[in-house]
Amino acid sequence: MNAGVPTSEPRPSGSGLSEPRAPSTGLTSVRAERPLSASVTPPLGAAGSEKADTEPLPHGRGSDKPLPHGRGSDKPLPHGRGSDGAAGSDKPAVDELGLLQPEEEVLSTLNRDGSRRWLRPRLSQGRFLVGRQLTAYLLIAVFTLIPHVRINGEPAMLLDVVHRKFALFGIVFRSTDTVVLAFFLLACAIAVFLFTALLGRVWCGWACPQTVYLEFLYRPIERLFDHTRGRGGQPRRPRSPAGWAAMYGLYLLASMFLAHTFLAYFVGVDELLHWMRRSPLEHPASFAVMAVTTALMMFNFSYFREQTCLVACPYGRFQAALLDRDSLIISYDAERGEPRSKVRSQQLETGNKKLETRNRKSEIGDGGIRPVTASREAVQLPVAGGPAAFTSDFLLQTSDFAPGDCVDCGLCVVTCPTGIDIRKGLQMECVGCAQCIDACDLVMDKVKRPRGLIRYTSEARLAGQRGRILRTRVVLYSMGLLALLGALTAVVATRGPAEVMILQGLGLPFNELPDGRIGNPIRIKITNRTQAAATYRVEIVGAASATLITDAPAFSLEPGQTRTEGAIITLPRSDFAGGQASVVIRVSDGAGFTREFKRLLHGPAAR
Repeated sequence: MNAGVPTSEPRPSGSGLSEPRAPSTGLTSVRAERPLSASVTPPLGAAGSEKADTEPLPHGRGSDKPLPHGRGSDKPLPHGRGSDGAAGSDKPAVDELGLLQPEEEVLSTLNRDGSRRWLRPRLSQGRFLVGRQLTAYLLIAVFTLIPHVRINGEPAMLLDVVHRKFALFGIVFRSTDTVVLAFFLLACAIAVFLFTALLGRVWCGWACPQTVYLEFLYRPIERLFDHTRGRGGQPRRPRSPAGWAAMYGLYLLASMFLAHTFLAYFVGVDELLHWMRRSPLEHPASFAVMAVTTALMMFNFSYFREQTCLVACPYGRFQAALLDRDSLIISYDAERGEPRSKVRSQQLETGNKKLETRNRKSEIGDGGIRPVTASREAVQLPVAGGPAAFTSDFLLQTSDFAPGDCVDCGLCVVTCPTGIDIRKGLQMECVGCAQCIDACDLVMDKVKRPRGLIRYTSEARLAGQRGRILRTRVVLYSMGLLALLGALTAVVATRGPAEVMILQGLGLPFNELPDGRIGNPIRIKITNRTQAAATYRVEIVGAASATLITDAPAFSLEPGQTRTEGAIITLPRSDFAGGQASVVIRVSDGAGFTREFKRLLHGPAAR
């Protein structure tokens, strides 16, 4: 019998083996396309041994040595059938203190006992990290400068909730612009749908302020004092008290900077500068707002960190419901990577032919062989004399069990900013930052395997199907977004230089005045949308018998100012046919703006 070559001799009956296989001409380093399967017939013994048919197996039936775990062993499996663990057993898993343990990982930032697992992700250099760095620092500059940029005399973006004033690219909106607000919010929602359908969660990993500031401002500060600058990971040596103080001092400065930048979007740069120049005793309320915002920034970026994405932010859960099989995701190619193993490159010589393959460990466990599902249970096959664990010689001789490309180095896990294992499949915690891609590509380069074991892809492409960018939901989202943007543009473009509203006055709908005329109270609300002061005049047209009683028939408004004036429209009792009459109210500014409103008045029915 040739050493290490499966034989075609008949197998003993009742051994549970499949039909004899044709003799192999040599070893192969090409991995079979099909996954790990128990239907493949292994050789009858270890490589290079001709006594394997008669000698007992090292473990299991036919051997004096029991299996290390499970059947035929005094040691139960760590989990599953035959174990006291939770999986596959009636008994729940407990720790040494008698506390119940979860069957699986609950959250990547929690230990099994429920305590916080602090993440110090390793920094994996690569093309995606360079792209994220350039994008992040550009966005930090943009986020900082936007409140300071003025267009048509207005901030590029302002969300003044207190004064109900909103500015976007120089266009001012008021709380009364409900139609504009409705179209804008709907357009934002449809844009999120479209963005998710096409690019998945790229926003979370590349452009979200939480990720940008945490990964490219606060973590670099931490790595500076951990002496892991440019590398990340666990600190090289403990920090000194001075190091702790200096690090949190820089955290505080960064948090103050972010708090002031954040508030500039809501109160405006001018008001914020006014707050900063005054003593806190002169404006305790505004100072308290600044202090609370700074404290929240400090808490978020120095303590809560990635848990904001995993626990507090609803965006990830919302997007998880919007993904489809063609959405862009980061995924591990299990078909190519499994079964994974600890490997090293070497040259094996069979006769006069050299084949490059890998030597793999024979142990079943964390560093050993796992099926595609990444289960940690020992995988056994039926062989002559009973089941036996895999051996490295057997795996090297059987092309069906050639190792996958994943070397189980774990770098994709230690580099993940949310602490997940991307090899477990698509997870809500994945923010699409591509750090696992950079880490895996570096390893693939070292072991001389093609890049892309972990890559940006879609579920359809990963399954061997043709990916589709143009699909039904993308077309519908695009059409809906274009329609909403068109409607929004039309509404904004047709807005006049002033907004005029005729409102019902306070009190009764009508009153009888001492002279016998019937008066209807109204309120006239005018907003100046121009960038210059304007004077507006209110008058009644088309009804000679109608009069307008007001304290200010003409008044001036500054740019952006809103004013409401009360007035009374009077008519003779005889003009109310059936208890109703109508008049036309005209509002003009003398510079081309004129707006007329037909107003229905109420009065007593004619006798």
